[in-house]
This record gives sequence, C-alpha cells and structure tokens, in this order.
Amino acid sequence: MKYILTIDQSTFSTKVFIIDEESNMLASSSYQHQQYYPQNGWVEHDGEEIYTNLLKAVSTLKKEFPELVAKVAGIAITNQRETTILWDKRTGKPVHHAIVWQCRRTASMCEKLKIHQDLVEKLTGLKINPYFSAPKIKWLIENCKLDEIDNYAFGTMESWLIYNLTNGKKHVSDITNASRTLLMNIETLKWDEMLCSIFDIPSIILPAILNNDEIFGYSDVNGILDHEVPICGVIGDSQAALYAQHCFETGSMKVTLGTGSSVMINAGSCKPQLTKGIVNAVGWCVENRIIYAQEAIINCSCDTLNWLKNQIGLFKKEAQLNSIWDEIENNDGVYLVPAFVGLSVPWWNDQARASICGLARNHDYKYILRAGLESIAYQIYDAATALGYTSNQIMNIDGGAVSNIGLLQFIADILNVEVKVSYNYALSAMGAYEISRLKLFGQTEYYEDKKKYFPTMDEKVRNANIYGWHQAVKGVLAVAKLDNEVEINDKY
Repeated sequence: MKYILTIDQSTFSTKVFIIDEESNMLASSSYQHQQYYPQNGWVEHDGEEIYTNLLKAVSTLKKEFPELVAKVAGIAITNQRETTILWDKRTGKPVHHAIVWQCRRTASMCEKLKIHQDLVEKLTGLKINPYFSAPKIKWLIENCKLDEIDNYAFGTMESWLIYNLTNGKKHVSDITNASRTLLMNIETLKWDEMLCSIFDIPSIILPAILNNDEIFGYSDVNGILDHEVPICGVIGDSQAALYAQHCFETGSMKVTLGTGSSVMINAGSCKPQLTKGIVNAVGWCVENRIIYAQEAIINCSCDTLNWLKNQIGLFKKEAQLNSIWDEIENNDGVYLVPAFVGLSVPWWNDQARASICGLARNHDYKYILRAGLESIAYQIYDAATALGYTSNQIMNIDGGAVSNIGLLQFIADILNVEVKVSYNYALSAMGAYEISRLKLFGQTEYYEDKKKYFPTMDEKVRNANIYGWHQAVKGVLAVAKLDNEVEINDKY
C-alpha cells in the first residue's frame, strides 16, 4: 500500500493527511496560524508561519506514524484561494504579510478600476473586487519598498508552498487558483497582457500555470521524508470540494461550509455565459479536459460562529450550537446579517457592515446564536437563487459545520431541496487527493457515503423567514448608503 500526503492549507490552519489508495484517511495533523487585523477591514497571514506549520504537521506525522510516512508516494495540495503573497526570490522571504481573500484594503482602488469592469469580466469571468488577487498584488507593489521587479515573485498559497517545498526550484500555480486572480484569461487559460496592463502588474512576477494533474515539482519536505516524491493534485479548495463531491455532471451543485461559503456548480466544458452576481472560474483541468464552474461567493459563513464564540463569547463548545434548535422554537424575528467584510452575492456591497436586528426585551443570547446559524442558510439561499437553482436539484454539502444537524435541516428547509452531506469532513483535501491518485496510481474508483436531509418546513413559514432576512439585509444596505452620504458631506 502506498500513501498520498495531502495538504489542506485553509484560512485558519494547515492540515496534513495521510490517505491510502482506497481513500482511507489514516492519520492527520494540523496547526492553526495567527489572524492579523492591522486595520478595520484588513486581514493578513504570516506566510512564513504557515510554511513552518506545514513542516511541523508533517514532522508530527512522522513521529507518530513513521511506517506510513515512509511509504508516501506523492504530495497533493488544496488551499485557500485568492490570498496573495509577494516574496523576494533572492532571500525566499515575503516582502509583507500575505493579504487574505477577506481583506478589503483595496476597496477604493477597485472603485477607480471599475471603468474596466466590462472588459475584465469578459476576459476573466470575475468582478473587479477586493476579494480577488490582482488588486492585492497592485497594493503590495505600490506599498512595499521594492527594487528591480524581476527579483520578486507573486503567488497564491499553493504557489508559495510549492516554492518552499521545492527549495525555490518551482514557481508555479494551478489553473484553478490562477483563474481567481483577475489576471488569467478564462478562455485562453493563460496570463493576459491586457489584464496585467489594467492592474499595472508586470507579468514577469507571475508563476507558470499548470493543469491540476501535472507534476508541479518534487519534494522531500525539507528532509522530513527520506526521499523526494512528486507534487501532483493541486487545486483551489472550493473546486477541490466540487471534485470530491463527484459533481461531474453539468449543473450538479455543492456548498462548502467554511470560513466563507462557496456555492458552486459544474458549468460544463464550454466557457459559461456571464450571469449577474455570479463569477465564473475554472473548475478543474484533469487529463487535459477543462471543466468550468460558476460560483456564488459568501464572504462570511461559519466565520460568523467564530465571531460569536471568540469575540463575543456567547458559547464555548459546539454542543451548545447543536442544542439551540431544540431550545428555542424559531428566531422570533431576530436576524444577524454578517456583513463583517461587506456583502457578496447578490448584493456586492463592500461598504455594508454587520447588524443584529429584531431584538426585544425577552430575547437572550440564544436568539443571537440561532440568528447566526440561520444566516448561513439564508446566504446559501440567496447564492443558490442567483445561480438559478430549482427545488428539483440536490445540494451537496461539506465543510466544518456538517456536524450541526439542525443547521443542515434548516438549509434543506429554506432552499426547499434535498440535501446530501458527506460524512467526510475534509472534502477539499479529498478532491486534491483524488486527482493525485488518478495521476500517480491510475485509480478512478470513488467512494461515497452521504446522509440525506429533506425539506419539512411549511411554505408560509419558509417564505416568512426569507422575507424577514431580506428586510434585515435591506436595513444594512440602507445604513451603508447613509454612511457613504455622510462621508461625502463631511468632505464638503
């Protein structure tokens, strides 16, 4: 039996799994990294800390499972997308903390660049928005003291990890992560000089683009492995989950319950038409077959629960969240709109800020917890609606919150669809693993084990819940507009 060392570098941690040829996760290790919030709306990570954590995780596995690590035959990688890092090739050191996908520091820059929106969207399938990588690169170039630009390299997190894993030999990116930068032409599948010109980014700093199942390089993980193995099966985390959910048919759909959430559909082998509020991307390219994806992005999903736990202190253990559904019958008109970093689909408003509304004197913290949980389902409903879903479709769900049975049932109720939930909590890792396994071992067998949920909510109750949510969102948007007006008046 041979094994694949699978890395899942997410927004909050670096997780490493050892997975055998039959998709069994035999061992895992993970380390969290620090979140930096230097200013309101700014989010950063320390790239060196993340790579150090990767080495620590692999070292831990070697110490605890030496017989498994000795038989590692390949490395697969999935990662948080859009997070941007710029480093000096002479030293291998970042010139600045990585700018995280959630970061909104480039909002004003993006507003000025929106005169190019139609052309950029046509070429990339994306919107000019702080979410994506190009404005982050532009900010780093303009705000860091650089000398000759060809001494520097840009990468999203998979590129940074591979550069370090190969001791600086490989500066590469996979096609899914590249498609989220605003710099790759979604039709030619290459870096586009016109896009580089719009964002004023020298193409010399960009990595080579490879298909997901190509060999990205070879590594012994800084000597932790006793032999070099190929790095293969590299893919952005949301696309990896789509692959692992085996959404191989056009129109099949999934949502990943992560820090943010990605509602994504398989859009087939032809470049999809532009749809209002939706972004297009590459789903994957395996065995030289391109599959496109359409995605509705939710900025703040399970991160709302992190905020309620860590910043507000409303609960300590996940069991408290699981019991909320039984402790209070409904939200009683309380809604939490988690616009901590603006609202994404279908609103796309960067100025919006979070709000809790509908509170009465008889409400306690449990109503706020329930409102936080419910906000995940309402945002998924809005995202799926923008993608044009119907009640005949199936929503495949994965991610960290799948242990909350009440939330899964509420999602089925609000969307009025059948929900299938993977028992595997690490589907992004499994997607990268399955691509790597196909390339390295030639295996195509897929293993599925899912639990099903069916809608049970009365239609009137469902519609009332959704109406209340939309009224809460409208209130947030109204305040955002008022804030803008006040800002303008202050200037004059």
